[in-house]
Amino acid sequence: MFCKTCGNQIPNDVKFCPHCGGAVSPAPSGSPPPSGGYSASSSGYNSQHRGGSAGNNRKGSDNKLPLIIGLAVLFLIAVIGGVILVLTLREKKTSGTSSVVEEIQKSDESEEKGSGDKDEDSLEDSKTPAGGKSEETVNIIPPNSAEDDGNLFGNSHCYARIISDGTCLYFRNALDKEHTYWIKKGETEPQLLTDLFMKDLHYKDGWIYYSRTTEGDRAAGTRDNNIYRMKTDASSNTNLTNLIFDNPQSWLSFETMTAGKCFFVYTDGKGITMDIGYAPESGGAAVFLSRIPAANAVDNPCINVVENNVYFLAKDGLHCVDLNTKADHIVISGFSCEEYLIYDGVIYFWTGERQGEPHAKLSSIKLDGTERKDLFVSPLRTGFSYESMQINLYQGKLYFLLHTSYAEEKTYGSLYKAELDGSGCEKLIDDISWFNLVDHTLYYRYIDSQNSADEKYQFAPYYQVPFQSVTEGRGAADRTILFDTEPYKEAANRLPAEVLEAYNRAKPYLPISSSPSPEDLEIIGGNASYMDTSPSSIIDHGSYYEITNCSMSVPLILPADIVSQLRIGYQFTISQADYEWNNATYTVASYPAYEYYDYSLSRPNGNSGYADGYIHILDDGTAYVYGPDNDELFQQRIYFGSLYFSKECQVYPVSYAQNRTGSPISIQEYLTQDHDVETTSFFYGFRSQYVTTPYFYLCGHPSFDSNGLIISYVEQFYP
Repeated sequence: MFCKTCGNQIPNDVKFCPHCGGAVSPAPSGSPPPSGGYSASSSGYNSQHRGGSAGNNRKGSDNKLPLIIGLAVLFLIAVIGGVILVLTLREKKTSGTSSVVEEIQKSDESEEKGSGDKDEDSLEDSKTPAGGKSEETVNIIPPNSAEDDGNLFGNSHCYARIISDGTCLYFRNALDKEHTYWIKKGETEPQLLTDLFMKDLHYKDGWIYYSRTTEGDRAAGTRDNNIYRMKTDASSNTNLTNLIFDNPQSWLSFETMTAGKCFFVYTDGKGITMDIGYAPESGGAAVFLSRIPAANAVDNPCINVVENNVYFLAKDGLHCVDLNTKADHIVISGFSCEEYLIYDGVIYFWTGERQGEPHAKLSSIKLDGTERKDLFVSPLRTGFSYESMQINLYQGKLYFLLHTSYAEEKTYGSLYKAELDGSGCEKLIDDISWFNLVDHTLYYRYIDSQNSADEKYQFAPYYQVPFQSVTEGRGAADRTILFDTEPYKEAANRLPAEVLEAYNRAKPYLPISSSPSPEDLEIIGGNASYMDTSPSSIIDHGSYYEITNCSMSVPLILPADIVSQLRIGYQFTISQADYEWNNATYTVASYPAYEYYDYSLSRPNGNSGYADGYIHILDDGTAYVYGPDNDELFQQRIYFGSLYFSKECQVYPVSYAQNRTGSPISIQEYLTQDHDVETTSFFYGFRSQYVTTPYFYLCGHPSFDSNGLIISYVEQFYP
């Protein structure tokens, strides 16, 4: 047990605390935990006094001497206990330890709650293995603190990636495009919950609350960024906000939920206002509490809700809106920070470059604007480095993650712990990108953002650490992997089925070699407007590149039954070719002078006196069809979508397609460096001429390995 008076651990069978002398009277099962501050659990004096008063009111209570003696003895015990308590608290204050927040560990007999139940007076109520036992741990939040019914409030400012219903975890799985997965505690096989992209996760009463997003949280067109809720079995998905997202600049951040309301920051992307509002957690019209003019808006208003007060940041300071009256006033004029949390009437916040700080700094200030103090300053180094922090408050202590981009640092992110006054600061674990505290467990993952395409980081595992190990400095040693990442690595290296199908259809037209022929399969793509109506983009998958919106075409084959009928004056229609030759009617005009071709072709609207095409008959009785420039082989499109280039891919210049001369370059150089056919012999690839924004072309003939990855590519001069 833990003493309700001083917070120290005590034997289960004692009646008085050996540390402070207070009487031990455990709260009955199911009673709410104390609301913060020093516990007001009944002392010997108070409990007996209440019992004695009740006895005095009973009829026939005329034997008062034993009662007086008993009260005197109890009073003496209480006085002695009080003296011990004062001395103990003074000693604690001197040593710098804190007893503001208590950890209450209940007996196993009180753990008969349903897996999804939540204690209304606690932010987080969960079961954590410890020493072979299953114990419940309650994180008590004091009054005048930011509230969140669906997650630990600090988690919401650490991306709210993981939530729990007590039995299962629900999390954004970065190894599968940030889709939402679930995994049962104690097991190692995660399962896909939904194909929807979800962020800002909260859990309450069997529902997952979230805001919709896109793969990688990329702003894309008219995406739906509204707040939804979904049951944990992925049913009953319900829209809660119905806000408009009609351009890539519009966005929503789901900040916190409390008192039946989901609070958010929203902008329509038109650069006029930023809205602070909420939606009822069961659905209904969104309510806007304050509209910040664009000139006064900051990137992260960082909503904190404390009872009926909604706090947020603007350029002119920290604001507060009354939920009932919607009256908006400035709490601390000129206050500026990157992110903050209100806890026990104090604002804990971090500042950085935008506040004129050369290094990330963690500070605190009271809500009335007094007693500002610095708690932690990043170690000073020379030279510029972008630094940032993530703050969490748990069991009355500060936990914060420091990110730094200093080349001298051997870690990208480090987790620290400190007392609320900044004392006792110590580093706990290195190599962390983000962390969430859930069910008395630390969850985290490490991604080096500067090398995120590296397979080492792309398939980095999720770690879990019992919180007791974290606080005792054994976080790195006691961590375990939440689930195996190898299956995701294998799946990522498998190309989509439609790509492999197209590759198999193209096999007869290409050699599996590093030097394809100009008459092999042709690919076209890029983000230049004339290449296609859908511009391409480049996605780095670690060991290969994905280039979206590419076409794959093979030579158009004139069937043998048509070829056998070819005579001067014979007409036929081609309806499968790309470009301007599609759905065109041709007439066999004459026998051409070129030895390679067997017939020349004309069209009714063609150039008089000039051939509009040529036919070359193949050994199997079929034929190729060429355009009027003799080298434009008619193509038939068999695929449109993403193509995948090995990072070992070699790219050959135009001269190689024409006369097999010229040296290849890597696909990385081809996609990232300027080219000019007059000086480099490369006509396509990355170019920055003619336009202000760099763009790239693809037009040529690829070769594939046996898995469908493009391993070489020869430019074709004309698209």
